[in-house]
Amino acid sequence: GLLGPGGPRGSKLPVAAMTCGAESLSVVIFGATGDLAKKKLFPALYELLYGCPGAPLLPPTTRIVGYGRAALELPAFLDKQCSGVTGPHRQSFLERVTYVRGRYDREEDFAKLNAHLKELELDGGACNRLFFLSVPPTVFAMVCEKVHKQARATTGATRIVIEKPFGRDSRSFAELDAATSGAFLEKELFRIDHYLAKEKVLNLLAFRFANQLYEPLWNRQH
Repeated sequence: GLLGPGGPRGSKLPVAAMTCGAESLSVVIFGATGDLAKKKLFPALYELLYGCPGAPLLPPTTRIVGYGRAALELPAFLDKQCSGVTGPHRQSFLERVTYVRGRYDREEDFAKLNAHLKELELDGGACNRLFFLSVPPTVFAMVCEKVHKQARATTGATRIVIEKPFGRDSRSFAELDAATSGAFLEKELFRIDHYLAKEKVLNLLAFRFANQLYEPLWNRQH
């Protein structure tokens, strides 16, 4: 699968030695210079790669590409945005990360991103691409259109993850849905909101044991 397990934990192959093999994954983070990427996304990707001994949750050839508008050299980008990444494999993780500067309204910048991805994706197998949109909703449709035209995977699967919020009301949702669905199949789109029903999830245990209807249903017999 797109996010299937790969080889041995903690691979420290140099960048030039990472080949596609049977299957690889390129993770592109739009809005890579923002707080969400710094505090949540990069640390989470580290855990997916190195947090499960002997069974990484991402392919060992996974490459991570940050995309943003800020004029940053790679060392400065890593120092700033990957400061929350800690662990014995930090250096190996950093070797997987690259940065591409570009705007969200210029197709030539997305063509540059595509060329960069092709340089990372050496010949030899399916090279999947996952695009995470950690950007304002006002550019969701624009980014999806540019990815569709310039940066789709050519030898593997393409997936789009759209970070909250997906519209302000039913009308704005319908507009965004039309723009994204027009470029990608439904199975290629993942719309997430990590605050949706947050309080309900946090109170799930109390909700179960304090409710006479659900407590007998949510036990080991049912």
